[in-house]
Amino acid sequence: MFNLHLLHTVSGIIVLLAFILKVGIHIYLDNSLDKAKTWQAILFFPLTFMTPYREKVGAENRGMKNLCNLMFYTCIIALIVNLVVGILEYQTK
Repeated sequence: MFNLHLLHTVSGIIVLLAFILKVGIHIYLDNSLDKAKTWQAILFFPLTFMTPYREKVGAENRGMKNLCNLMFYTCIIALIVNLVVGILEYQTK
């Protein structure tokens, strides 16, 4: 059985990994649609990467779009779990 500290750590790692994968896939999909952004635009305006991917893609990239959106929802769920477990962990001390 997981203890709260381990669950808090694992959910935090999942948030980080899912978000990094999501941003990487998002950039790949933008490049495949010739909507590439410069690195300065990515660093100064990151909000476009914090939403599900909604652009129309071809059949060859439909799986990547679904994976990008799955990573987005995984990140959100893991973040909620992380916050709830963090609050529970704080209350038990």
